[in-house]
Amino acid sequence: MKVAKIIIKALEPYKKMIHTITSDNGKEFAKFKMIEEKLEGTVLLCRSIFELAKRIK
Repeated sequence: MKVAKIIIKALEPYKKMIHTITSDNGKEFAKFKMIEEKLEGTVLLCRSIFELAKRIK
């Protein structure tokens, strides 16, 4: 929750310019729905490069 509040506070002044935010799917972004609602945008969660590298090996 702490990370989500910091992101919202930092990006609130740019709310009208934000359409998407891309992030890894780490536990610190678990409240991505709250970020989407407050900033009226979409949060895209991607896999980390390390996760993909493990799958290739």
